[in-house]
Amino acid sequence: MKITKNDILQGGMILGFVSTIAYAISVTVKLHKVSDKLDRAVDNLVDTKEIDIPKDMINRSIERAVDREVKAEVASVCEKAVKDIEKDIRSEVKSNVEAEFNKQKDSIARELKRQVNNLDISEIRREVVREAKDTAANKFKHDLDEILDKHNDELESVTRIYSSIADKISSIGD
Repeated sequence: MKITKNDILQGGMILGFVSTIAYAISVTVKLHKVSDKLDRAVDNLVDTKEIDIPKDMINRSIERAVDREVKAEVASVCEKAVKDIEKDIRSEVKSNVEAEFNKQKDSIARELKRQVNNLDISEIRREVVREAKDTAANKFKHDLDEILDKHNDELESVTRIYSSIADKISSIGD
């Protein structure tokens, strides 16, 4: 079974939803604890002293405190969930890459072994010898061409010298 990007994304989304639900439950429990403590403190204060605080003000204060706590807790849980998802994805990708590498490594090694076993060494030798002969022949031809050019240049110089001598001798005889 091959794990695709969509599978990883779906898994991440499911993990995110589960984390959000767990976080909501956690926040609700904490909110109830805070509310209970606040109720006990207010009841204790009301029982011992006569304080006239408008309920509106208390409710607004509680709402602000709850909002702050909820935002902080949501941010913390989301950050943790993202880190967990990233860690899971990295781990899954790494293990899949390693597994695929190991799977392909063996098949590549078998294929290379098969191809090496099918090599015709004598044909390779003939090819190397043929190429070496061609290279040597080309080098020898090039060297012979250089020698021929040098010889032709020297022969031309000797011809000019003899021609000049012949001209001198014929002009003396006239």
